[in-house]
Amino acid sequence: MNDFTLKQLLILRHAKSCWDNPDLADIERPLAKRGLRDAPTMGRALQARGLAADLVLCSDAQRTRETWSLLAPEWLGDKTVPFQATRSLYMASAKELLKLCKTTEAQVQRLMLIGHNPGLHELCLRLIGTARDPNDMTQLVRKLPTAAFVLLSFPTEQWSMLQEGTGHLELFLKPRDIQA
Repeated sequence: MNDFTLKQLLILRHAKSCWDNPDLADIERPLAKRGLRDAPTMGRALQARGLAADLVLCSDAQRTRETWSLLAPEWLGDKTVPFQATRSLYMASAKELLKLCKTTEAQVQRLMLIGHNPGLHELCLRLIGTARDPNDMTQLVRKLPTAAFVLLSFPTEQWSMLQEGTGHLELFLKPRDIQA
């Protein structure tokens, strides 16, 4: 990659949600037992890898907000990071997510999105041009499972210049990778 500062996009799909109550609206579904276990596990994994974010944008769905509330203490400890729950991320398409990324202020080096499939998965596939580990790319092409984390780097100084196919897949991490 180039010598100038890279932008990094941290993508997290919400943890496993509960489908026990068919009367709940989709946006109101909470986490399932597995989700309650996986979210803190992923937080510890991010903390152990020294990853950080300058801004976290999260869908306002119950399951994404719960994922954040369980992940953040394990990841950040006593630190805080600017966090915004927004309806614009709820079930957003890859096109909408890319547009949102492109409007991010330049001083944000690491942007984290917490949201849903299929939009997050499609966004990853559209953005990635190269991968550190070809096996990660093969697995990611197949599926972005619940509570999975993706780290992408881009050779640009401005989010507004983000282009499809220019991302470098640095890390693809799934809860089962950690618990194994």
